[in-house]
Amino acid sequence: MPWLAFVIQIPVFAIVGWLFVRGRPARWTGPVLLGTLVLTFAATIWAFHGADRTWGLMWPQVLAAVLGYGVFLAGVGLGWLLPWLVARSQR
Repeated sequence: MPWLAFVIQIPVFAIVGWLFVRGRPARWTGPVLLGTLVLTFAATIWAFHGADRTWGLMWPQVLAAVLGYGVFLAGVGLGWLLPWLVARSQR
């Protein structure tokens, strides 16, 4: 049931994604957000199935949500730096 952890994250992803898209070049935003969502979904599923259930039945959901948020924010952060790094390397 990793879907619950992913569904809980959707409102935050929508807000952060909307803030990320504002003022960014269009050629970066789509691939960055799509790639970040795919990685986040994979991390959420991996964390849910890899969680130690001896800590409680809620622990897989908590770990999946926390890891999903972390991966999403890391991906958006890298996507925020990507245009700057590419522009800097072309100088």
